Amino acid sequence: MRVKKNTIKVWDEVWSDVGLDTEDISILEVERATIRWSRIKTRLSKEFGNLKNLKVIEIGSGIGTYAALLASEGAKSTLLDYSPKALKRAKEFFKNNKLKAEYVLGDALDFPQQIKKNGIAIIIVPNKYNPPYRIYKFISEFFGTWKFGEEYPYSRKELKDICINSNHELISIFASC
Repeated sequence: MRVKKNTIKVWDEVWSDVGLDTEDISILEVERATIRWSRIKTRLSKEFGNLKNLKVIEIGSGIGTYAALLASEGAKSTLLDYSPKALKRAKEFFKNNKLKAEYVLGDALDFPQQIKKNGIAIIIVPNKYNPPYRIYKFISEFFGTWKFGEEYPYSRKELKDICINSNHELISIFASC
């Protein structure tokens, strides 16, 4: 089974899915209750003290769940995605949660140019060593139900190397495995 090439069209289709859960307030509250968010918030608070006015950009944001959580803590959030429909959906998501953000239509692979001085980038990618994800992706690709185009999981080391090679300071890498 050949996976669709990653294109704006692929991601526009993902964000146009009428079956997509549009319960925006509950999406945010469910994620707020996760251990993952607790760890992210604790680490950022330890590193920066107060999250108020912290400049953050969520790269390849989709609806921008983490940018929204940070905005709810007072951060100044920017969302970067190359799918116009993802950004349209993100604007609805933020409006429904009574939050503000900036929205940038751009390529996640060109992210170093989007990071502002004294800001923080949030990059959420699949973990290369997460067996449930790898099995799910393999089965979905095999049966032709994988709708996310090319999606490449990364290891902690690979993410660290990307950060170092782009001359950005690495603060933390959170992973499920």
